[in-house]
Amino acid sequence: DYCLTMSITINGSGTLTGISVGGLPDGIVDTDMLHSSAVTSALLPAGSVVQVAQAVSDSVFHTNNTGFVNTSFFSLSFDNPIQSGSKVLVSIDLTFGEDYSGTWAQPHYFTAYQGTSSDNGSNIGDTNGIGGANAISMASSNAGNWNQYDLQRFSGRALHTPSNTDPYYRLFVRTRSNTRDVHIGENGNQNTQYQVGRTYLTIMEIAG
Repeated sequence: DYCLTMSITINGSGTLTGISVGGLPDGIVDTDMLHSSAVTSALLPAGSVVQVAQAVSDSVFHTNNTGFVNTSFFSLSFDNPIQSGSKVLVSIDLTFGEDYSGTWAQPHYFTAYQGTSSDNGSNIGDTNGIGGANAISMASSNAGNWNQYDLQRFSGRALHTPSNTDPYYRLFVRTRSNTRDVHIGENGNQNTQYQVGRTYLTIMEIAG
């Protein structure tokens, strides 16, 4: 048997010295004993969620533009600048419909643009954005004009590297052909009773 002793000193300023790393028994330090800034986001392991921001809209928007256009629903950013090496996971969730045009339903595309507080920036997806979808396929004239009453739900995700440490995100949309409008937050009929399904834009900083 042996006994290990060490000298522990409390100096005049109240500082405790003489304790080596790991010298305290497990469980003796709880969250109340930690300084508020002792554990920072910079210490989080890669893949950790550092911060989250979300915007929600009940607005409606429609366009027949074949190039991406800003819905003007959101200009979303984080509360704090992102840290070096972080990526941002962007999530879009929305309800959409389309006009009746006497032909088959067509695809519509949704994406987020990342820029600054004063500039829209650029598309974080490809030419088809983060993803696309179409209303009911039975939309031709022999199926009646059903698709103007149809509502579909779209969800898309993209992980990307922002171009700056204070990125802003905005929701953009385009359609395949200008023969009809795509509607966000409503169907093609535009009756207020069909304005259902909120639009969400969510951003998550992921530690690198």
